[in-house]
Amino acid sequence: MVSLEELEKFEEILKNGKITPETVGALRELRKVKTQRKGQIHKDKRRDSAEVRKRAEEILENFIDSYIINVLNEEREDIVNDVIGEKGTEVRTLFHTRVVNELEFTGRGIFSTQNCVDSIKRLQKRAEKEPEISEILKYYEAALYMNERYTVKIWTYMRFIEKDPDVDYASLGENQFWWGSSGEINDSENLEILEQAVKDKKIPKKIKERLAGLIEVRKLGREKLEAIETKLATSVAAKLAELIEKEPDITEKDAFDKLFRVEGIDEDNIRELIRLAVKNLTKQGERDSDLCRSLVKLYGKVSTRRLV
Repeated sequence: MVSLEELEKFEEILKNGKITPETVGALRELRKVKTQRKGQIHKDKRRDSAEVRKRAEEILENFIDSYIINVLNEEREDIVNDVIGEKGTEVRTLFHTRVVNELEFTGRGIFSTQNCVDSIKRLQKRAEKEPEISEILKYYEAALYMNERYTVKIWTYMRFIEKDPDVDYASLGENQFWWGSSGEINDSENLEILEQAVKDKKIPKKIKERLAGLIEVRKLGREKLEAIETKLATSVAAKLAELIEKEPDITEKDAFDKLFRVEGIDEDNIRELIRLAVKNLTKQGERDSDLCRSLVKLYGKVSTRRLV
């Protein structure tokens, strides 16, 4: 049985909360103390062994507390990046499982997810009196809060537009989180929610700064997108008007083929162009014009009837 004096040596080795070959050896020795069966201990040493067990448990707890403090301190806002928006996964489970996996090579059975849960609880208790611990915990707690307060699709949207601030509405609409609804509507709604998050006092300053920057570049991206869409919409309407003027008896099918049957453009993109043109004319107050009505006809299933 390991003595109390030997445990003090292990404690000294484990003080920094980092994994080294030396700490791995100490942790494995502590595990032996923790798992040793009572029946293997001589009766006259049971009192001593209970004290040793208790002290070994304290040292293991102190080590995992120190280890988690190091992880939280080193990663800070990266913890939020790693855990927000994980569909169907609690932040605490994701983080704790990761920590246990990192500790796994010290020996199976030394630490579990529950050890991590208990450690965070101890740290949260310490944070009430120790400001430095409170500071270290804030990103972990922010990640918990952000996953509970805001839906998964908000953070998916954030990552989506962070990767491509100029992404078009059609691509947003194709994303699995908004399938079946308008990419433009979801873009506006989610951007508005991110603007609310920037004002949320429970979200760390650095994360809010990141969100604010992202919102700014997305708005610029939207402006570029809208300028491109307006140009395309105007062009489509102008070409159709020109075609109708030249061929007033043209059928829906012929008009569609002459305007849009261009190699490499699929039907969905054609429909999107027509939708943009109708939207642009509506904004200009021409919703009831022959030109707008003609575009609406071309959006549907075209026939051999006269377009106008």
